[in-house]
Amino acid sequence: SIGLFAIDRRVAGLTAHPLFLEGVTAAGDAAKAPPTTTDAKRLGAVGAQGLPTTKIGYRDKTVNIGSFRRNLVFEDAFVKYATMQELRMIFIFLGLQMAGDDRGNVFDIIDAGDGVSGAPPTRLQISGSGGAGTLVFKDLITAIVRMNEGGFKVTHWIGEADSLIDFLTLSQFSGANERDTTLRELLSQDGPLATPLGYLLTSPNPPADVDHLGFFDARWAIARVEETPITINADKVLEMIWEQIAIHARWAFYKLFHDGSGIVDYST
Repeated sequence: SIGLFAIDRRVAGLTAHPLFLEGVTAAGDAAKAPPTTTDAKRLGAVGAQGLPTTKIGYRDKTVNIGSFRRNLVFEDAFVKYATMQELRMIFIFLGLQMAGDDRGNVFDIIDAGDGVSGAPPTRLQISGSGGAGTLVFKDLITAIVRMNEGGFKVTHWIGEADSLIDFLTLSQFSGANERDTTLRELLSQDGPLATPLGYLLTSPNPPADVDHLGFFDARWAIARVEETPITINADKVLEMIWEQIAIHARWAFYKLFHDGSGIVDYST
């Protein structure tokens, strides 16, 4: 999915080392923690003691490259009568489903962690202010301001369908006056919904906890590493027609900057 990942790079082998940046005096330095914007982020006066220093490298912990595959088996009638238009439509549809996998992976990492960046509390978390199960506009503004503190911008909101419905049905999107962006205008767009507060993405993966709405800066938040990009292998070819196809990829995902993503938790 173009635009979801800050880094999308090739690696060799079964594991990958995530990047790290941190101030050499920061707590947890020896563990090579993932980057946060509080680590030596400012310039110091020349001649002063203890000039800020940022250490840059690869972390000790690794992410495992996962193997993902989907088999396509064509019935005899399809092989005999299928048109290129039908085959093209099928592959476009499969691409849409794989894009959903990307969104699910992004949401899982923001909501539950990537397995190498520490426990989920290390994420930026906004506690809902409207009571259990009630998303309020203030929660969204709080997330935007908190992200801005670190120099980030909320480019995307992501969650299960119910959370995005809560988002879109806030009174601030009701079009009370002519200057407001109305819900009708939002829903008339193609592709990801572009709201005044950022794009909305639906995750096909349910969150570990209900009433969690993710947000992130796609320029800085998540990296994807690929050992093998998406490939298509045909087991048998008769007269240039595939009878069986395997779609295969090997990749992994991890956080780049903790402060580049977070969760609005309005469950309590």
